[in-house]
Amino acid sequence: MPVPTSQSARLRNQGIVELALRKEASRGGYWVGLLGYAQAEITDPENIVRRQQIRGWYAKGGKELILGRNKGHSKLGVRGILTYVRTTNDLLYSGPTFGDYEFTDRVGNMGIGFEPYYAYDVFLGPRWLLRWETRWSHHIRLIGKGDTPYYPGAGVSFGFYNYVVSGGTTFQLHYRFQR
Repeated sequence: MPVPTSQSARLRNQGIVELALRKEASRGGYWVGLLGYAQAEITDPENIVRRQQIRGWYAKGGKELILGRNKGHSKLGVRGILTYVRTTNDLLYSGPTFGDYEFTDRVGNMGIGFEPYYAYDVFLGPRWLLRWETRWSHHIRLIGKGDTPYYPGAGVSFGFYNYVVSGGTTFQLHYRFQR
């Protein structure tokens, strides 16, 4: 999620919900798809941006291949990413002469990208799976304005204006609904 910019900043109301779909491919490996929603709120009483709300949706799709012959534990894949994020910034400019100026800025951004990833699966039973996944996302903003610090599904922006490169690792618990 977003990185607070000063020591007084607080990250609140953060969360990511993701639905993962997987189907066995005819030539080995899997077709994968993900739909997700992310949100966060950053408050910083010492900054011009007093409060920033981030909400967005994303979709990912691609293919993963099974590596080696170790019962399908290791997988290497690549997914395409489509994101939409809406950022609401509550700004406060201190004005010692004419009083403070408050302003709310709403920014909508949309972008595309891709992410190569490595996953290692541990089968906990016939329906349960624990997955460790490491990814390296590349994302380009197509529509919108302003510097968005976080793109749902892609990650934290490190100061690039239209291009986001973001890495991450997660542990995921999966449940299989269909055999």
